[in-house]
Amino acid sequence: MTTRKTCARSFYPEASAATIDEYVRGFAPPPLPGACAAVVPHAGWCFSGRTAARVFLALAPAAPATFVFLGAVHRRPLDAPAVDTAEAWDTPLGPISVDAVLLDELRRAGIGIEEDPGAHEGEHSIEVSLPFVRHFFPEARIVPIACPPFPGAPAFGAALGAALAGLRAVVVASSDLTHYGASYGFAPAAGDPAQVLRFVRENDERMLALVRGLRDDAILAEARAHQNACGSGAIAAAVAAARAMGARAGLVIEYRTSHDSLPEHPAGRIVGYGGAVMA
Repeated sequence: MTTRKTCARSFYPEASAATIDEYVRGFAPPPLPGACAAVVPHAGWCFSGRTAARVFLALAPAAPATFVFLGAVHRRPLDAPAVDTAEAWDTPLGPISVDAVLLDELRRAGIGIEEDPGAHEGEHSIEVSLPFVRHFFPEARIVPIACPPFPGAPAFGAALGAALAGLRAVVVASSDLTHYGASYGFAPAAGDPAQVLRFVRENDERMLALVRGLRDDAILAEARAHQNACGSGAIAAAVAAARAMGARAGLVIEYRTSHDSLPEHPAGRIVGYGGAVMA
């Protein structure tokens, strides 16, 4: 079996069952019958692990057999959704198998998935979520798809959702939100730290409002205009898939910033993290 080895362990050195249980301690997930898609952040767990863990716990009633991950693309220039040839992905809690049967069905459905041996090379956006899947859904499989912000992302998502209709599958988009600071090349809000934080939260709310309203048609343009999602293609496709699978709205499970997680972190360099479920 070809196993994709971890490449981003520095993002989650604390990964363990105990850490994940601590992230969700005291959290009561809202009832979400019919949950079929989600958005999770993918930063270092010290910043966004709690938010991601709570999203996966909120998906538990759906009892998915397969998670179709749509990963943000940071490392490789891709023009379309792509998969590699790995048959499993390694995690600190044990390997997770790729759902080869479902992946083959999606390929044969002709929805626009390309094969690229290096599709996930050096990429952390899906990897950091997998310990949560292994912990909460130990029997689940995955279909990991790198999904760039290409113009056809909403149409791809709609076709993906149609292909998944009736299956025990959940689509998960991996994306962080605003990356604010000179080092990110995006610092339009002059002023004190409180003003910067307010700007980031308002900027992120625009994107989260589109997820709540299932506005897959507006997500790519919003991200281009306001730089409030590094995985806008993944979000747009997941929202479109959710609509095709019968979702009526998105619900934000948790929103935090890097400053909320680590107040001592410089306030002039802030990243936003939102976790949402669509049902």
